[in-house]
Amino acid sequence: MNVLSIHTSHHGSISISQNNELIVHTEISRFNKFKYLPWPCDKLFKKINSLGLEFDVVLFSCLSDNCLSMYDKFFLLKNLNLKPDVKIYVSYDHHLLHAYCAATFHKKDNYFVWDGNGAEINLEGEFGSEIYSHYNSKFELMKRDLSTFHPVDIRDKKTYLSFKNIGIGEAYTGLTRELKLFYYDVFSEGKAMALSTYGQFDKKLHDKIFYKEGFNKNYVNLYTIKNQNGDKDKYTIFKEYNTDADNIEAQNYAHTFQRGIENLGLNIVKNYNIDGSIMFSGGVVQNVLLNTFISKNLKCDVEFDPICNDQGISLGHLNFFLQGNLFRPNHCYLGFQTEYNLNIFDDNFEIKKGQTLKDVVDIILNEPIAIFQGKSEQGQRALGNRSLLMNPFHPECLIKINKIKKREWYRPFACSILFEELENYFVVDNNRNPEFMMHVFNVKESEKNRLKNVVAKDGTCRLQAVKKDKNLNFYNLLDFLKKEKNIPLLLNTSLNLPGKPIVEDLEDLKDMMIESNLNYAWLPDVNVLIKRN
Repeated sequence: MNVLSIHTSHHGSISISQNNELIVHTEISRFNKFKYLPWPCDKLFKKINSLGLEFDVVLFSCLSDNCLSMYDKFFLLKNLNLKPDVKIYVSYDHHLLHAYCAATFHKKDNYFVWDGNGAEINLEGEFGSEIYSHYNSKFELMKRDLSTFHPVDIRDKKTYLSFKNIGIGEAYTGLTRELKLFYYDVFSEGKAMALSTYGQFDKKLHDKIFYKEGFNKNYVNLYTIKNQNGDKDKYTIFKEYNTDADNIEAQNYAHTFQRGIENLGLNIVKNYNIDGSIMFSGGVVQNVLLNTFISKNLKCDVEFDPICNDQGISLGHLNFFLQGNLFRPNHCYLGFQTEYNLNIFDDNFEIKKGQTLKDVVDIILNEPIAIFQGKSEQGQRALGNRSLLMNPFHPECLIKINKIKKREWYRPFACSILFEELENYFVVDNNRNPEFMMHVFNVKESEKNRLKNVVAKDGTCRLQAVKKDKNLNFYNLLDFLKKEKNIPLLLNTSLNLPGKPIVEDLEDLKDMMIESNLNYAWLPDVNVLIKRN
């Protein structure tokens, strides 16, 4: 049986299985080139048809911001290979599908899902959006909290949102609004998290943001209420925040907020009284600082879904339809098979064949280089198949990388390191999984200055520990670098330009090299180095 699963809301994605085995999972924006948006496009449908599969079942999943009708039209216009008796199903059960996605990565005793807002549902007569959900190993709903549509809860003669009225995910979006990030990048919570590594904790500020195991009404800036004169007041704590380097107040704000949600998040999970191991999923799991805090302070086996944002919903729907029996490899390299048509590179490029690891290392010691190989990694992290790499010890490393990436001053870069070398450079103080950049690790005191180009302000690093059986070509590059230059790690950032999705194919790679200062790309599968003239 061939099944096509499509998520038609933000971070839209497709997942395809054949006889219960995952063939492809990928984010739709990598084909339509509109970051985060799920719109269908010719390029995607051609790739689906190139698989030569005739689909028995089509699954759609969506939230209220869906483009389901656009897919109906595309199905009619683009001659997708559907069987005459094809069955079509639609699901709005958002958190359940997150849990099923997490289960394709690791099966645990429990699945805990938290995000901004999930499905709109009724719970005990209360109508709202799911924000926290706990499922057992059989995916039975054990407990759920909603963000309700009652905007105020008047207690102690104050106007507040109660604990159940808003979740961590939506509050973090409020933080991006306060920092003036939301207007430039709708999903900019990661930027706010990066800024939080600056600044100091402010107890008075904390008490303005948090109230009784929840959030102060004034924090979110989403609602209005009538004051005594009958006029509507908009509530916000601060009005002129930005992320300028000299804005210490904003840095204190972001830092205090992050510290607060770490303690709040831990208490929320503890209050669910979960027994056994836990797999976390949902958009909140993108907060690697919170993941790290949770993993250090919960006395149980925990894991975090590397495809935790809504890109994972189509994968979860596929696993749900197959009753939890979807097989997929235990890694994130899940995109379409790569086609190597080198003829697209014109005289502006030099194609060097038969390159050795020494040739690549000679470049990477002094210049950024793209690694492009195999199926593209899925999720929010670059893990060595679509990565931009450079020697982190080079004195102009950040200058050269940022001529391409143009990253904000406060956002740190990640690194990839040989798994065997992890403890020589970083403090490994619990059982956090270092393979998918879902946590941060403290750099050892003796290495802080040397690793300053991949270390955040707070002395931590978001890293990937590379194993030989997960990514052989990337591992061999790091291993050669270690043996020849005693450098077992590289700065690793995603292969894309600001505001654009990660590079998917060679056409994308070519465009990126033309539009930026990226001069080198290494294609280990075909042993080719591409140099821009």
